[in-house]
Amino acid sequence: MDQRKMYWAIVKMAILLLVLASCEKEVVQTNDSQPIAKEQPDTLRMIKLGKKLENPYSVKNMRKAYANLLKKQGESQKNYGSQTLKDSSEITTTDYYVKFWVENDEQKQLLLADSLNLSEIPLDVEIKEEGDYYVDENTEILEAQWLYASVLKDYKVPNGISYEKVEDLFLVEPSNIDADEDGQDDSKTTTIAGKTGISKEFLFDLEDEALRLTGNYEESANSYQEKSKKTPQGYVKVYNTVTKKMDPVVGVKVKTRRWFTWAKG
Repeated sequence: MDQRKMYWAIVKMAILLLVLASCEKEVVQTNDSQPIAKEQPDTLRMIKLGKKLENPYSVKNMRKAYANLLKKQGESQKNYGSQTLKDSSEITTTDYYVKFWVENDEQKQLLLADSLNLSEIPLDVEIKEEGDYYVDENTEILEAQWLYASVLKDYKVPNGISYEKVEDLFLVEPSNIDADEDGQDDSKTTTIAGKTGISKEFLFDLEDEALRLTGNYEESANSYQEKSKKTPQGYVKVYNTVTKKMDPVVGVKVKTRRWFTWAKG
């Protein structure tokens, strides 16, 4: 009789231990799953592109703009005080709009070493929504990508990098020089397409006319002096967790793009 009682006592004890172990296991599983439920969703936003824009800086459109500007100049009898282009045939290619097929970081660094301003986004499309990153849906290879840039017409592409020329450009400002707030050029004339002493004011008027012609004109600077000194301005701030305030970041340079030319400030 005592042996039977002892036997059943051992059985009950074993069952109790199994139940406790099972409960403990369930608690552990519940605790492990909590961090997953608390994960925050990705807050980065993808840049969304719109329609392809008509390029005001193509040689073809610049020549059309030149014809329009001549008519307006005759009506207003505006005097630029310096040389202007004699006819539309003097509007020739200064730069190329190209896209590079970059297969790895080594190739990208070769292009950056040539001081090229590279963009993952095509330079002649509308940006419908600003964001933090861009994904080219036409790129099937994750390691490779198209990068877009404007280059001087005599630029030599590094060996091994494939590229396509998108369009011939006539740029009134050099594409290989970043406008900088610390290095303003106050001269009233410039050299363009092999022609020296050309009025900058005339070239800015030509640029504005090309923008109007292609439906891309936006009111900005009112005078030649304002346009020639226009550089991007702004600030970058970060949240200070100690002071609970937004603090400015000192020494940051911001680079901006306007079609095929870049500026920093």
